[in-house]
Amino acid sequence: MQSCLIDLTRVTCMDLYLCEKPKVGRALANILKANDRKEGYATDGGQIYVTWAVGHILEVFEPAEYDEKWKRWDVQHLPILPQQFQMKVKPSFKKQYDVVEKLLKKATTVYIATDIDREGESIARELMDRAGYWGTTYRVPIASLDPVSIREALNDIRPGEETYNLYMAAIGRTHADWLIGMNFSRLASLTAQAAGSRESLPVGRVLTAIVALVAFHDERRKNFVPHDYFTIDVIGNFAKGSLKANWIPPRSITDDGGRCVDQAYAQRLAAQLRSASITVVDVKTRETSKKPPLPFDMTSLQQYCANRWGYSASKTLKAAQELYETHTLITYPRSDCKYLPDSQFPQVQSILDALVEGDARLADKAALADSSKKPMAYNTSKVGAHHAIIPTTKVGDFKALPETEKNVFDAVRLRFIAQFCEDQVDKVTKINLEAAGQKFLASGKVPVSPGWAAVYGNDPEACDPKDDKDDEETDSTKQKLPLLEAGDQGTVSEALLQSKKTQPPKPFTESTLLGAMNNVSRFVDEPELKKILDEKDGIGTQATRAGILDNAFRYGYLQRKKKQIVATDKAYGMLKIVPPALASPGMTAGWEKQLDKIASGELSLEEFEQKIVNWMTKLVAAGKEKIANNDLGSAATDFAEKAEESNHQCFECSAPLKRIPGKNGYFWGCQDREKCGATFPDARGKPKKREKQPDNAPECPDCGKAMRMRTSKKGKGKGPSKFWGCSGFPECKSTMEFKG
Repeated sequence: MQSCLIDLTRVTCMDLYLCEKPKVGRALANILKANDRKEGYATDGGQIYVTWAVGHILEVFEPAEYDEKWKRWDVQHLPILPQQFQMKVKPSFKKQYDVVEKLLKKATTVYIATDIDREGESIARELMDRAGYWGTTYRVPIASLDPVSIREALNDIRPGEETYNLYMAAIGRTHADWLIGMNFSRLASLTAQAAGSRESLPVGRVLTAIVALVAFHDERRKNFVPHDYFTIDVIGNFAKGSLKANWIPPRSITDDGGRCVDQAYAQRLAAQLRSASITVVDVKTRETSKKPPLPFDMTSLQQYCANRWGYSASKTLKAAQELYETHTLITYPRSDCKYLPDSQFPQVQSILDALVEGDARLADKAALADSSKKPMAYNTSKVGAHHAIIPTTKVGDFKALPETEKNVFDAVRLRFIAQFCEDQVDKVTKINLEAAGQKFLASGKVPVSPGWAAVYGNDPEACDPKDDKDDEETDSTKQKLPLLEAGDQGTVSEALLQSKKTQPPKPFTESTLLGAMNNVSRFVDEPELKKILDEKDGIGTQATRAGILDNAFRYGYLQRKKKQIVATDKAYGMLKIVPPALASPGMTAGWEKQLDKIASGELSLEEFEQKIVNWMTKLVAAGKEKIANNDLGSAATDFAEKAEESNHQCFECSAPLKRIPGKNGYFWGCQDREKCGATFPDARGKPKKREKQPDNAPECPDCGKAMRMRTSKKGKGKGPSKFWGCSGFPECKSTMEFKG
């Protein structure tokens, strides 16, 4: 690696390709033959230069950086409304920013090669704006890091103005979320403090709506009133065999779900049925075909992995990102689409060949695929900025992958192979019967052809893992029925009367909560909002849902009870304080709709931001008035301080410390948040003072973030030793030898 000093004095014409991350830059540089690798960029020695960001290198100013008075959490200083939003360079990325800025100032043409979405556009454009670049701009729509996909993207370069409004939408989203987070987090926390609490109550546009979704679902469960209902199953014996049939009760004795609620009626019928005759009314048999499930988008992949292996949303996302960036074995993972462009269909056989070459054990399954058959998944009209997650043409050693990445890749590759297989075919028979003047139904299913299910070894758990085992087919559906005809007579040999209770909605799990976020319209009554949510595929995005869920746990709003996800008392308290609109999925969906209008040019950024400011100012004023009048409602009791005072003092200011549960375990936080707010690691229930960090901390070789000096645990016969660990842990686990 050469020095980061850039000599561009002789460069008169520069084509600069700006990527989102170093790994993308290296992959693109290989194709462009920019093989002269420098620190922070690569060049072909002539006109072509390739450089990269490290995600968002810039961030919005903190409140105190606009005005010193906003450093204090004081209700009199709300609302926080910067006259003009400003950006700053994240300290850990300063070196890379300097490289990018110098190249942008010399560039004559810029090719944006970041992710093809709102945030990807923002990552590039905000750097271009800060560097003062206003020259010719083009867009390179890279969807995958394999060589074939990169070459296709380079053959599909588009004018930069086509995607400029995506940047405007990203700015709108950033500013609106900043205003909501800064103002309502402070307002909610100050309201709780007025009630005697020391709790911090983070509030966010999508975060609060997700917490509310779980809390309201839990409330429906708590308030559910069960009632008894009764079923009767009979065994009918015929000359050609026996069957099990379920009673269909008359409407006059059923609830809205068609369940019998008249116990006396059911008991009388059960007595009459024993040894009664039973007659076949009609027999209906038909073949049903089931097409393979579409390829994955990120949410469906997270649901599959949660159900099959118990992975959290963030764990699946991280593994998929590794498969995309490090191994280049799958296409862009943060996709919200399950369809593929027609132009990619010619690559099918190459992908299948690469899969088999990387894992010979897959040959039998790949042989089931007919690569000449174009499945319904290939439909350009249904593809947006990203397409479905599928394997690439890259050959990779499947056995060498870490376990999590291996499982996620296996899910993606088998789902892809299934697209090119025949439909799964079953023969379904329904027999309507009559006994003691009542209707009964017997159902049975016989497999005809496994079709695509053979790719999964006909294992239902692998084909479609269920989070809820109660949803599986009943025994009576799986039975093999005798060959009966209308008019056949038999005898009831057994009538089983059962008393059951209606069940409350099941608690959310990782999978069902992701599904609820994706299909949140079913929790909304307003027709217009339901329509918006259906069009937007729920709240949050495929790229952000995992992180938002992690924050909800880290802030103490949600907790896991084995596989179940439930809301905490802190969540209920926060939801009683914030304006109801912030807890509504419809509100955040409405905002996304407005952002889409900015992206399409139907709405200006200025109009959108003014609407947000006006709306927010009114709500903040109402909240301030409640605090001034001591009108705290239930917050007065919900946030009465319950934690015991700590005997530990802050190492910085001597204020009390409080032990707080966090995303990666407990930590200690200074309770004088206005003047200090320092945090410290937890060491067996006690706060630990942080070691002073050296001034020469290197950058992480994998993600570019700053490394931190860390101390290893004592080994056998060894004392503790120091090493460099990435500050992005646990997302990045890179380490380096410490040479003190």
